[in-house]
Amino acid sequence: MIFLYFLAFICGSLTKFTDNLVDNRPQKRFSKAAVLAGISYGLVAGFLSSTSQVFATLATALAIAMLLSGKIDARPHQAGLAALFATALFLGIPGIDFFVLVLLAALAFADEALNDFADRAAKKGLVKKIVGLRPSMEIGTLAIGFLTGSFAYFFAIFSFDLAYHAIEKIMQANAKRK
Repeated sequence: MIFLYFLAFICGSLTKFTDNLVDNRPQKRFSKAAVLAGISYGLVAGFLSSTSQVFATLATALAIAMLLSGKIDARPHQAGLAALFATALFLGIPGIDFFVLVLLAALAFADEALNDFADRAAKKGLVKKIVGLRPSMEIGTLAIGFLTGSFAYFFAIFSFDLAYHAIEKIMQANAKRK
């Protein structure tokens, strides 16, 4: 199971790397690297989805939330989503917990909405930093862990987000050096 959390970490890294490539390029011109990075995170997420109900539910919830919030608006992320679903369909998924899916999709959507609000409302400050960490998923998956006795959702999203935020910091530091 630790290997799967490591793959969730890799998926988070590739997702943020793709985000940064998309955000730092004109919308009409996406590099091959951005599309390749998107496909890569999609393949990893699709593989993870085929390994357990936890990863299948989590990946589907995140995909639904990103679609509903309009975050899949660039070709590299569209390629990533297509790779996720194609891989999951090819390998098969062990099932999805519908109640958890709805809860996690709502939490992920709330994270995106709060982050967008914080971006518009404040440039700096404690609230911006906290909301920027998008804590709803961690709090929600931790609650699921306490209710069910299984912290698999928490460890999966924590691994993903740990890498996502680490890559963000690394790329910001790298951009400042240039």
